[in-house]
Amino acid sequence: MLDWDSLSFERIWPLWLGVAAAVIFSALWFYKTRAHFPDIMLLNDTVAAKGVLDRLPIIFTTIILGLIIIVLMQPTVIRSVIVDQRARDFLVVFDTSRSMRHDTNVKREELELRFERRAGTFSTAVDDPNSLPMLARYELARESLLGFLSQRKAQDRVGMIFFNDNAFTMSAPTANIDFVIEQLASMDE
Repeated sequence: MLDWDSLSFERIWPLWLGVAAAVIFSALWFYKTRAHFPDIMLLNDTVAAKGVLDRLPIIFTTIILGLIIIVLMQPTVIRSVIVDQRARDFLVVFDTSRSMRHDTNVKREELELRFERRAGTFSTAVDDPNSLPMLARYELARESLLGFLSQRKAQDRVGMIFFNDNAFTMSAPTANIDFVIEQLASMDE
């Protein structure tokens, strides 16, 4: 529903021009019909009433001119919306250098991992990465980051950068947390 209090017009001159034109046109028409036909009122009493179809051209012309005047006035409706600004932006910078390949003091069975460690990735070449007893630093950091991401609000935005010798933007700040998690899953490829 339209809130009439929020309706405003950029220009008011088309309305005044339209009113002035209507007054002038009405005065001229009234003067002209009175000058040529002084007893016009007598004819109105004797002539049968005109139908709506006879007046359609003047009705449509008036409607169209009224709409043109409204358009020229540039009406705008201002709508106020209170936006919850409690969303935050986070930029996660993730170290993928060789130092992150070293093991931590956390045993593999102490923590339930969401992503399996891949063979030969960030570790010595082993056939079964789960046979390594300790978690690597990058695995622990990734799991911590996944916990952090699961606590984000829907409107929070997270961006991610991987770095070692060079920095790589993996994700610009986005509210699509699933995409950021995909990037984390691909980090040991």
